[in-house]
Amino acid sequence: MKKNLAILALVFLALPVFGQMATAPKPPQFYLIHEEIPRPQMLQQYESTTREFFNLLGEQKVDPKVFNITAFQTTDMHRLFVAAIPSFAGVDSIYQVFMTLGSGPAKDRFNDLMRRSNNTMYSYNEFVAVRRDDLSYVPATPRLKPEESPFVHWQFFYLDGSRIQEAEQIAKDYGALFRSKNIGDGFTIYEQLSGNDLPVWVVASTARSAADYYANDDKITAALGSELRALQARSMNVTRKYDVRDAMLRTDLAYPMPASK
Repeated sequence: MKKNLAILALVFLALPVFGQMATAPKPPQFYLIHEEIPRPQMLQQYESTTREFFNLLGEQKVDPKVFNITAFQTTDMHRLFVAAIPSFAGVDSIYQVFMTLGSGPAKDRFNDLMRRSNNTMYSYNEFVAVRRDDLSYVPATPRLKPEESPFVHWQFFYLDGSRIQEAEQIAKDYGALFRSKNIGDGFTIYEQLSGNDLPVWVVASTARSAADYYANDDKITAALGSELRALQARSMNVTRKYDVRDAMLRTDLAYPMPASK
């Protein structure tokens, strides 16, 4: 993530069991997502300054509970940096990290780094999303462990704003169908809360690789048959625009930085 961070205005349950203490409601998980498009002729410099930035965060002992980053690289070479935040206040905390770096003891180094890193980018974008646990599907017996799934397939649904309740029911019906067939691959739905063309939902599915995802997706499609096709048709009926993107987790671009081997 770079200087000039644009802080945008932002925009899931426990049932008491008789004779037991009710579990506290699970708070929603928000994410600040920062997307960068490097200049193709400056990829080496871009990677170098990005690592330099993460190293600087470590040297300045920036608290990972305040500012933590997971990075992904898409097939069209975009970089997406995802920071988990507990609430809207988390965005202000990240902004304060940049303000402190830009005015503290390391300000000269920080400002020079920002100038150099910004020069390696064509453009950047930012938005906030919230994870919709109420609409997502977690298999009882997952096919893969999280650490075995560095590949992610994102489906972007630009929804008809007048049909959100219908879209929510469709998502729940997807989960019910997957659950009834004991599908071992889950999906997570994120609701984008800022940016253009809202409302936007992102459905994320993970796998070992692109080949693994698409081969397994063919198996799921065959297993669910006409019931899946009916849900897909309903999904498109409430969607203004649809897009997909594939990406790989970049474990070397993260904060805290991974330990050297």
